[in-house]
Amino acid sequence: MQQVAQEMGQFLRTHVGIGLSVSSSADRSGTISLAGATLSGKAYIFLTPLFPDGDIDQVDFFLDGSFFKTELWAPYDLMGTYDGGKPAPFDTRKLDNGSHSVRAKIVFAAGEVEAVASRFSVSNHR
Repeated sequence: MQQVAQEMGQFLRTHVGIGLSVSSSADRSGTISLAGATLSGKAYIFLTPLFPDGDIDQVDFFLDGSFFKTELWAPYDLMGTYDGGKPAPFDTRKLDNGSHSVRAKIVFAAGEVEAVASRFSVSNHR
């Protein structure tokens, strides 16, 4: 099933199966859906499934509605990827405790544009 959303004058389609995931480990072990997750400390947020290079032209990430970063190469990590494929960590302590969102606008090589979004919570001891 596809959902259609209007954003910035463009229609974006969201396909079931593409999503945002999070892990507390750089090797992406213990990956869970970002939707509904409660995060603290360092988190590794990325687009799933892991697409090979060439399928996607770019992924634009938005944090709490504001543009955050563009990723041009797989894997598509919110904070970017180090040489060797390890994701850079996102420090949740830079956010206030409470509800937040990440949205990814995906531009496929064939020209199709899709978007996925997830709401999550941050709970860091201050």
